[in-house]
Amino acid sequence: MPLKPKNAALVFAAVLTAVGAALIFAQKHDPQTAAVHKKLFAMDTICDISVYPAKSGDEQAEKTADSCAELIQQLDGKFSAYYEQSDIYRLNSGEALIPDKDTAEIISLSAKLTKLYPDADCSCGALTKLWNVTERTGDQPLPDSEQISEALSAVGQENIIFAGDGSISLKKGTRLDLGCCAKGYALDKVKQTVGDECMVISFGSSLLLNGSKPDGEKFNIQVADPENTASAALTLHLDECFLSTSGGYERYFEYDGKKYCHILDLSTGYPAESDIISATVITKDSGIKSDMLSTCVFIGGTKKLDGYLADEDISVIAIDKNKLVYCSDNIKNNVETANDSYKFADHVPLTAQ
Repeated sequence: MPLKPKNAALVFAAVLTAVGAALIFAQKHDPQTAAVHKKLFAMDTICDISVYPAKSGDEQAEKTADSCAELIQQLDGKFSAYYEQSDIYRLNSGEALIPDKDTAEIISLSAKLTKLYPDADCSCGALTKLWNVTERTGDQPLPDSEQISEALSAVGQENIIFAGDGSISLKKGTRLDLGCCAKGYALDKVKQTVGDECMVISFGSSLLLNGSKPDGEKFNIQVADPENTASAALTLHLDECFLSTSGGYERYFEYDGKKYCHILDLSTGYPAESDIISATVITKDSGIKSDMLSTCVFIGGTKKLDGYLADEDISVIAIDKNKLVYCSDNIKNNVETANDSYKFADHVPLTAQ
């Protein structure tokens, strides 16, 4: 990865070429059930759609791929903080409005999840705008404490006002940034529309594995090696599910010899400094939950890891700075190392308990 950030499209195109971003779908080629592939740029990254026909010559796969791409593009337009016609842009500009159904739903769902998992909060837009990690260059000075304090004062679900008439407004200079939840929500919406068709929808760091593979085997997913994204650290063998991976190695900038990642710690206002280098969360029923929780696991580090590992409703796979791999009991048998430098840990470190 470059030491300085580039245009988001270029960054993720490079990552996709190298390793498929944080997660890779590894499918054996079967000429009888070759997938229909679609690629598009959405949610600030490359989205790859792979639909596997039930049999050779089945035209339904093509139609499904097209409809999924159209849905994702529509949601991307709705959730963009930069498209002047989107509800998010208008809310951030100070308007009170009755938003589109999907926009209202994602704000409401993310708000509910933030109450349970406060390390991921869509009201953090003022802080992400201040740091602007993707576009910041190494010669730009860091925000000062006064700027950070002011941005932090605008973060909080209490600043999102849901009125009885269905309108939403923001107060105290709050800005919405759906980066912690938009990909997962989009995967949820795709899942609701495609039924049991076999497909993989990948945003690089967030995936939907849907249906059953034509060969009857599990989906093989590789988690990128944070130190060398051209190779894999882990291979996961999974049935249909949602999964998301967070880490500080994909987007960052370097200033005065120190790296600052794009994931912000809302307790400090600074880019997160975690002893976890890769956090993967798998859920059966919620893409938005896997998306937000992978951020929370990363920020929480090993000090909070035992709580996430004990949660029976999710599966967690985390890699720490010592290249030790921690897995929830319900996923251990489906994870293997793809790199000899990574070893499984027997338990959460004593320092984390």
